Amino acid sequence: MTKPIIEGADGVTLTSTGLIAVREHTDFVDNVLAGKASDKERAFRLVMTLNHEAIHFLQCFTAAFPYSFSMSLLEIASQLMAASRHNRLTPKQIQEFKRGFEGRVTQFRAPYQGISTIDLLEAMAVTEGYRATVPGSNNNATDFRQFLLTYFSNPDSEYRRVIDLITDVFGVEAGYHLTPRLCYISLNGDHPAKNLWAFINDLASDRADIAHRLTATQILTMFGMDISASFLKMSEIELPDDSKHPIFAPYMQTLSLIGSLEDRYEFSAQPGRWMGSAGPKEIGQIVPPLVVCSGGRGRIMGLASDWSEEERFFYLDSAAMIGACLVLLSGHKHHQSCQHAECPIHSSTLCHSWFAKPHAIPWTDCAFPKRTSVQFGASATQLVETFSL
Repeated sequence: MTKPIIEGADGVTLTSTGLIAVREHTDFVDNVLAGKASDKERAFRLVMTLNHEAIHFLQCFTAAFPYSFSMSLLEIASQLMAASRHNRLTPKQIQEFKRGFEGRVTQFRAPYQGISTIDLLEAMAVTEGYRATVPGSNNNATDFRQFLLTYFSNPDSEYRRVIDLITDVFGVEAGYHLTPRLCYISLNGDHPAKNLWAFINDLASDRADIAHRLTATQILTMFGMDISASFLKMSEIELPDDSKHPIFAPYMQTLSLIGSLEDRYEFSAQPGRWMGSAGPKEIGQIVPPLVVCSGGRGRIMGLASDWSEEERFFYLDSAAMIGACLVLLSGHKHHQSCQHAECPIHSSTLCHSWFAKPHAIPWTDCAFPKRTSVQFGASATQLVETFSL
């Protein structure tokens, strides 16, 4: 079984579509976002989770490696649905699809000197989720370190490996401030973990005492890297049609209109500060389009709130069908937010990213099976049987 790329105890981000799911009931999510929650610790964990997953959402279209991975997931999902519609899903073809998917995921999890790409993604999400959530005087390196030890107690986890490494080499201040910047810059190359080690070794040789104060653009200059040749800049100019992500493109366009290129690069490398409150109001639009909650309802947010009905349907349908493809290819059982356990596909979690889960109507009236019949040319139950879920 191939594990999903980004999934934690409280939330998951689908890197293919930017959808996030949280393991909290919709009513509680609504109360927290309205400032009405009485359980402060539970509310803190939820806001931290939402911000953590929002960082992953940003990584998907501001850094080259995760963007390329997301595009590859769209490609394999499209090929899988087309093969199903044309009755070409033979056992051999299914195994080829699964091997192709596993090969893509391996890029994220294969370690280099004990560090993998997923470690970089999570280290950045942990630091920036904290920076975006915690206000005022508690938002500092010392308090962050205590938070890390309390909430992520296992030192040998993808959430701590990179942060602990940088802390050990450069100190506590660098663990909080340098970590996300080095992770972001490293994620813009073909070998993120190898890139990270190169940056660490070079900085440690003669600049260890100032490393925690370096901005992302200063690091670029120090290593002779041209910001005008960065993925962020290239994506703002014009990507070829076959390199345009149909879901992330509007977010990339919105970001391109905020501040200078240097401002946007610093934001991408340490987004928590602007997300917390210090950024332009437009940043509030660059959030995940859909949050799926337990209980069957979800929330449409940010730019997606202004989409037309046609644009919303395209996204909701895409998120659901691509999510189904990833279940079929990985065999992984995702968090299931639907309450209808009697549904024959419920345990497969094939519909885990379906937005409009029925809660006031019977499961027999759910629209998800109708959409699989259109996109896959097969019923949801047929897909579950074909892939032995």
